[in-house]
Amino acid sequence: MACPVLSAARVEAFALFGLHVAGIKAVVAFHAANSKLHKSKRMKKIEAIIKPFKLEEVKEALAVLGIDGMTVSEVKEFGCRKGILDMLRGNGLRIEFLPKIKLEVVVRADLVDQAIAAVIQAAGTGEGSVFISPVDGALRIRTNESGEGAV
Repeated sequence: MACPVLSAARVEAFALFGLHVAGIKAVVAFHAANSKLHKSKRMKKIEAIIKPFKLEEVKEALAVLGIDGMTVSEVKEFGCRKGILDMLRGNGLRIEFLPKIKLEVVVRADLVDQAIAAVIQAAGTGEGSVFISPVDGALRIRTNESGEGAV
């Protein structure tokens, strides 16, 4: 069966880089056959930028709601405060990019408001950001679960 997503030129390019074309075709075919993966509008991704010392409190607040899975990244933020002025050996030193934590969680749409409230209450330092975006689908690689079951 020919895979419309993988043209002959792409197959050759994959082969040049040593990629297993049959495996790639299988993944593309799986995604095409699994329509639930692309049509789920019942999940949302919450991204929160918080202060590093608030991570444990936010994690515990989300755990109360049954949200245990999350991705955490150390990031640097340049925003409204435009950095801080610190003293180093008697000299003023401006630190423009402040260390922050970016927390990403994918939740069912019915838990979004509760999750956001938990993050805001636990991180309650008066600064930070929360972003919400739709998630079209999810796939757990290990078990091939899709949709909400993969979250």
